[in-house]
Amino acid sequence: MLPTVQIFGKTLSMYVAFNALSVFVGLIVMVIVTVHFSKVLHPAKKNLAYKAPRVKYIVSTMISFLVAYVFLYMGTQLIGKIKFKDMNMEGVAFIGGVLLFIPVFVLFAYHLPNNGDTLSQLERTFPSLAIMQCFNRLACTCAGCCFGVPFKLGLTYQRNTPAVLKYGLQTRLFPTAPFESFVMLIAFIVIIIFMMKKKKDTLHLFPIFFGGVGLVNQFLMGDLRGIMIWKIFDVQQMGYMILIALGLFFYFYRQYDRKKAEVKLLKPKKAH
Repeated sequence: MLPTVQIFGKTLSMYVAFNALSVFVGLIVMVIVTVHFSKVLHPAKKNLAYKAPRVKYIVSTMISFLVAYVFLYMGTQLIGKIKFKDMNMEGVAFIGGVLLFIPVFVLFAYHLPNNGDTLSQLERTFPSLAIMQCFNRLACTCAGCCFGVPFKLGLTYQRNTPAVLKYGLQTRLFPTAPFESFVMLIAFIVIIIFMMKKKKDTLHLFPIFFGGVGLVNQFLMGDLRGIMIWKIFDVQQMGYMILIALGLFFYFYRQYDRKKAEVKLLKPKKAH
């Protein structure tokens, strides 16, 4: 029996409660970040003509986020049901969802009237994804899934959880899920601090943080996750490496874009 909690007279497992909380908190963070930091691109002014583009930017970002999140959820559900040679793909579910979320968001936001940079809109979604993953991993901890290898300073789990069924009731295991939850909380704080500095790029931070901690965790997992590729990496490890590569691409692209803008400003204008 998994740990439970009473909410409005209903008994829910802590796993379900934390997952529901992750969506609730994620949406609140998304609204606050989008509305507040849209002022960075479009400083609030009194005239209605200038307010209109900012409203378009906020609405476009929120709609794109909700559409992309539906795809993230669908992606996690579909990938989690795949089975291959008696090996399930549940561990690949969230990274698969995130890798689906990013292109769906960019494509959808690009085709909406937003009066802003599509990548800056994507940037506004990452604090929400970070805090959602923080709560998601607390749900995994309660469920006793996503557990690590035996570790003297690790955690023990409740009866009938996947961790206990494999390693026994007294075996301490490396806390992969709480470790990832903690790193995602740090990532959320760092991204918000950088956003408040206004001139700091944050687009690359979530993919690198999430990809990095996920990849490290994969080498400490107590069970195999996904299909092996080239007999070296499993699918989940490949997914995290793709996310890290995407974060590095975002970083260097922003550096290139900034230098190009600086050159354009320094270039003397032709006399008419």
